[in-house]
Amino acid sequence: MIEDWYQEKEKDNRFPKELVMGEFLRRNADRFPNRTAVVYGDRRYTYREFNTRVNRLANALVNAGLKKGQRVGIFSHNSDRCVEAALAVAKAGGVFIPVNFRLVGHEVEYILNFNEAEAVFVDWPVLSVIQEIRGNLRAKHIIVLRPDGPIPEGMLSCDAFAASGSEGEPDVDVWEGDYVGLAQTGGTTGRPKGVLITHRSVCSIIYQICFIHNYREDDHGLQAMPSYSSAGIAYDWGATLFHGGTLFIAPLPPFDPAAILEIITREKINHLTLAPVMLEFILMVLGAAPGKYDVSSVRTVISAGAPTLPKTREAAIKVFGEGALYVEYSATEMGVATCLKPHEVLKYPLSSGRAALGQEVKIVGLDGKDLPRGEVGEIVVAGTMVTPGYNKNPEANRSSFHGRYLGIGDMGIMDEEGYVTIVDRKSDMIISGGANIYPAEIEEVMIRNGKIAEVAVIGVPDEKWGESVKALIRLQPGQEATPEEIVEWCRGKMAGYRVPRSVEFVADFPRTAAGKVQKSVLRKKYWEGVDRKI
Repeated sequence: MIEDWYQEKEKDNRFPKELVMGEFLRRNADRFPNRTAVVYGDRRYTYREFNTRVNRLANALVNAGLKKGQRVGIFSHNSDRCVEAALAVAKAGGVFIPVNFRLVGHEVEYILNFNEAEAVFVDWPVLSVIQEIRGNLRAKHIIVLRPDGPIPEGMLSCDAFAASGSEGEPDVDVWEGDYVGLAQTGGTTGRPKGVLITHRSVCSIIYQICFIHNYREDDHGLQAMPSYSSAGIAYDWGATLFHGGTLFIAPLPPFDPAAILEIITREKINHLTLAPVMLEFILMVLGAAPGKYDVSSVRTVISAGAPTLPKTREAAIKVFGEGALYVEYSATEMGVATCLKPHEVLKYPLSSGRAALGQEVKIVGLDGKDLPRGEVGEIVVAGTMVTPGYNKNPEANRSSFHGRYLGIGDMGIMDEEGYVTIVDRKSDMIISGGANIYPAEIEEVMIRNGKIAEVAVIGVPDEKWGESVKALIRLQPGQEATPEEIVEWCRGKMAGYRVPRSVEFVADFPRTAAGKVQKSVLRKKYWEGVDRKI
């Protein structure tokens, strides 16, 4: 009998469940059953009600044959149903694949098929995209969120599907080391990379956010970031529901700064996360209508996803107060790498802070060896928040990991006090409005245009968006084209935010000895005189 007890205890110790997505919802349903958990528009759910909805959907997935570790796509605008679907997949032992709602058919098809999605949750506003590619998808079930009309043949209404599930906790043994997410980030070969995320890593991010930013049990959190993004998942709905607060979800798309300010004013929001360009729009609306909105309830504004300019920091502090603004360097692959706290954001106006709680950060050279303080090298991070690796991509794993440290190509300097400043990117990634844009994905599509012999896509300075997409094109001999014609050709063939904002024709490109286009040389012309490199 004692021996049996020890064996069971050993299993519990080896497979802990404290940092498991879904478990925090269950715990809070026990602790605060009648507290409001989620608000979206006119819909409001207590923790008990929301946990019951999630359980029904999770059990329906299990009944439909979803096995532990299998993948489920979520292609959705921001809503309570999107959060519900992600938590249901987690409780069922599955792995959810958040898909950017701005992608077009072939882009969505690749992500779902390459990552072997067994089922797909699709939101009504983007249903036409899935209908277009349905015949090419390997997914067995297409489950429609927020239906606003007849459900297409062969698809299922989410509410009807969930009705077949029981209210109890799913009988699935999920532990911290299991995969729960497969987030998408760009690749140098023109295809997105799938970032594997465990329950432990995402819950470690969530726990840190709650701790560092002083979340309280009855706080109100606002989700303004997209639900497909790591910030939307961990910073916004994850952190709010983890600590027992009330989550208010802003509709997206479109991003409406006035509507967000109305929610902040009405619901007395305490915490929100914004990309720097979103923060700038919020500040612009506040400046245009002084006294119209009340933001005095806000204790935390996290600016992440792109560099936050000194002028934006200064303006945010004037509006939200000296103790509210946090500037952070984070990424899908590594969670929160560095954090600059409110009393530091003006003292270190170009820095992204020191290593975040539980993270180790250092700067390495091209050979992977540590560099002295003050020298430029690649920023690499180790810790419980770091991904175990990329899905089915050994080449990316080999090039990104330096032992247990992970680098994603960002170049920076660490000063003597440990503060990190990002100075450039080793990769060609463009950050426009807080969105990561990978030139290879655009180039792969554009080269299909019969008039184009070669194309190089770069990011150029943009006062509004930080960077914008520019395509430099070498035409086929004898061909002619206009920039407007090329831009129009791109529309519909890629997500709108990837379509080049400007096009320029060139006779040839600067090249390395091996013949590779030197994008650093191309960028230099446009970045001269600009006091930042990204």
